[in-house]
Amino acid sequence: MIIPYQQLQAETLQAICEDWLSRQAQEWLGDADEKQQAIEQVMQALKTKQLLITWDEEMNSLGMIPADQLDASE
Repeated sequence: MIIPYQQLQAETLQAICEDWLSRQAQEWLGDADEKQQAIEQVMQALKTKQLLITWDEEMNSLGMIPADQLDASE
């Protein structure tokens, strides 16, 4: 299921972005400014629908996927 990012509270969206980025990079190698810049890039990708927030009922978890992966799986 796709979760519209606009329906999430700002703090929740920030936490989802941080979690997703940490799993992508395994750990933060940069400083706080680089982390915030990366989060802003993820937010922009959500706004332009390049990334989508998803809910996996089987795994009972939130995640993000590139929009083109969703199209390929359907």
